Amino acid sequence: MTIPVDQRFGKVADLYDKYRPGYPDAVVEWLASTAALAPGARVLDVGCGTGIAARLFARHGFAVTAVDPNPEMLDKARARGGGPEYAPGRAEATGQADASFDLAYAAQAFHWFDVDGALSELRRVLRPSGWASAFWNLRAPTPAMDEYEALLRRASREYVEPERPNQTIARLRERVPMTTTVIDNAQRFDWEGLRGRVHSSSYIAHGVDDLAAFDRELREIYERHVRADGFEFAYRTHVFAWQSA
Repeated sequence: MTIPVDQRFGKVADLYDKYRPGYPDAVVEWLASTAALAPGARVLDVGCGTGIAARLFARHGFAVTAVDPNPEMLDKARARGGGPEYAPGRAEATGQADASFDLAYAAQAFHWFDVDGALSELRRVLRPSGWASAFWNLRAPTPAMDEYEALLRRASREYVEPERPNQTIARLRERVPMTTTVIDNAQRFDWEGLRGRVHSSSYIAHGVDDLAAFDRELREIYERHVRADGFEFAYRTHVFAWQSA
């Protein structure tokens, strides 16, 4: 059964808010340079979730509006504060005014969108010569992450990474000329932190039947790879940007 995107993350909103990774400051710095954003430029976060990226852009001095279709995620985002304005909205129908933003982006979200519908909506809300972006924290190829990937493929019938983001990136490349950069990123966890991070993924909540057995295998991976400073959950943040026509 396909779960609508506006229902997919409500079940894990608390874990998502607590354990999902942030993004390096270098993401904002690179996009600000690429898009020649002035201080206070208007920025739209599409599919904002609990506001992880929206708060980052606000800390860098931008005027951020953030939309998401999931009310539980928006509640968490609003509770965090941090400057952004939040509103219900979808990538294909943000509810925002025409030509009102200098940059519109999706952080860890574009793979849930209808690509053509989202591109059309971004063109509508961006000012002439405004910029759009999609970026993802994708797991880096380390021994620990390779073992975790193998566990996901065995255990979750809903597992869609990395195929879904890669398919979306390919579709975007077919439609818009993009510039890109890759930035290293990582989290470090104790056992409870790792378990919380893993269970924040919708393909665990909706795709794993025997969570106890899954956690036993996850704990074995943790024990094999944990170090004095914790278990490294390694990412590379892939950032894509294109100018609105």
